[in-house]
Amino acid sequence: MLKARSRKIPHIFTAALFILLISTSTGLGFSRKPPVPEYKNGEVLVKFHENVSSDEINRILFEQKATILKALGRTGVYLVILPDNIEVYDAVERFSSYPEVQYAEPNYRMKLLEK
Repeated sequence: MLKARSRKIPHIFTAALFILLISTSTGLGFSRKPPVPEYKNGEVLVKFHENVSSDEINRILFEQKATILKALGRTGVYLVILPDNIEVYDAVERFSSYPEVQYAEPNYRMKLLEK
């Protein structure tokens, strides 16, 4: 009786391991990827380097067919409105390619944490 019981343990362990592997590979297990943050379509945040003139900023915006909706305080960051045919991540890539731009990123939606 003892030998039969000891043979079942490896089978139970193997079955449990198999189920664990299948559940994680099919998405039933926990995901290690963080959720993708939501952003507002048609808008990006752009920060220009300090020494960039307003003429240079206007030139870049004209080239990208974008407009400034507003400046975000004294941070040097602008909320930029994109043309309808431009995807947000494409615009981020385009603005980031200019040496005058310190950074560009989607206008992420912020969520308040519940208490």
